[in-house]
Amino acid sequence: TFPGATDIADDQVDQNCDGIDGYVGLAENGIVLLSVSPNPSTGMITISRNGIEHATISIVDVNGKVFASFEMPASSIELNLSSLNSGMYILKMITNSSSAQQRIVIQH
Repeated sequence: TFPGATDIADDQVDQNCDGIDGYVGLAENGIVLLSVSPNPSTGMITISRNGIEHATISIVDVNGKVFASFEMPASSIELNLSSLNSGMYILKMITNSSSAQQRIVIQH
């Protein structure tokens, strides 16, 4: 286990060292601040973060299946996730020096 690892929900192991077994809530390492709005959303979301590093954004389900990946060269990006089914997803952001993740909810 290590910070930033993919956490497998409900296996009694905290793989990403965030103090929680699985994806429930915000897990940040203190370097990157990540916000998603609106959340819950019908599909259109705005992602904002501090820092100037290039980032990669992935949208995964609670089992770790990747549904989409996006490049985020700026501090803000708008995404259309309306093609996703209603449900809970995890937004993962990775830069060269840090990572963050946040739960997002899509409601149609």
